[in-house]
Amino acid sequence: MTEDENCVDINECELDPQVCDQVCTNTFGSFKCSCKAGYTLVDKRSCKDINECTLFNHCPGYCENLSGSFNCDCPPGTILSSNRTQCEDVNECEKDICQPDEICLNEFGGYTCYKIVCPTEYSLQNK
Repeated sequence: MTEDENCVDINECELDPQVCDQVCTNTFGSFKCSCKAGYTLVDKRSCKDINECTLFNHCPGYCENLSGSFNCDCPPGTILSSNRTQCEDVNECEKDICQPDEICLNEFGGYTCYKIVCPTEYSLQNK
């Protein structure tokens, strides 16, 4: 080796852009693979989706695993709270969904319409 010759690191990440599944970091004399958020490294080069719903379900209702993420949803008749920690009831009775001769009773996740039955000597008057 002469004075004009130097050893230069080979950047494996540039040499083979697919050497890692997601993120490649060149190191002196080698390289290191890593994954984006929501994924975990398997076999030192490949990334696998983390199923957040089974690993740590933070959803108060339903949890849907997405590629690299997850989504929370609530049962019908409820909505996800602004801080995403609980399912809150929707008051369907505010929407005038029952017939004029019925009264609406709001229930958690739903409602029931009850028919108003007046005794024979009374008649129903709408408000």
